[in-house]
Amino acid sequence: MPGKQQRAADRDETVDTFHEAVDMTAGRLEKWPATDESKSVGQSDGGESVGHASRRSIIKLLRGATPS
Repeated sequence: MPGKQQRAADRDETVDTFHEAVDMTAGRLEKWPATDESKSVGQSDGGESVGHASRRSIIKLLRGATPS
């Protein structure tokens, strides 16, 4: 079982990786679905695109909340 220091280091690495992958602010992500570019990409099951659904969780993470 990893020690407290290792868990903290793992968490820091995960947070850093997340912020490297997510290159938009929460505010910009909120506006993204209304853009022409957003409407032209992504996978859909006939309704809202998969990425648009995930976006809500990413915004919560960017704002420091735990997604439900």
